[in-house]
Amino acid sequence: MTFRKYSLDVERNLGLNVAQRYIDPNMGRSPASTRRGITWQDEFQEAGLNCVCADDAAVGRQALNQYLKPDSARWQPRIHVHRRCELTAFQLSRHVWQDRKLGSERALLQVPKDLHDDTCALLKYLMNAKPGFTWLSGMGQVYRRQGKRQGAY
Repeated sequence: MTFRKYSLDVERNLGLNVAQRYIDPNMGRSPASTRRGITWQDEFQEAGLNCVCADDAAVGRQALNQYLKPDSARWQPRIHVHRRCELTAFQLSRHVWQDRKLGSERALLQVPKDLHDDTCALLKYLMNAKPGFTWLSGMGQVYRRQGKRQGAY
């Protein structure tokens, strides 16, 4: 309950409208307490913080690579990190991969190092969730300035 209060205070102070909470699937499905069969996800649920186990598929990393490439229309990446997100920028700039050999085939498998990998894992979960802005279409009226040209320029 203390964590719930802290989480809701942070969300309110930052003005966040939380639509969905994701939890690391490895952590969410692990035992949370001495009570048999209770996971961290169950504990959060009981506290009133509904969490969904994030999708841990590798396609999220490929999607993130596409989001980091410049968009052909704007010549900017489709995902940006705000300058106030210092920890995110720190971890992204220091995230490295290590090569690991697979058996006798001598094929290399890229595996992220455990150091500074939290942000990359969170971004992978976000990309696997396929974020979009379709919920904006259900919002209030769109206001337009009078006398401004509309449509393609």
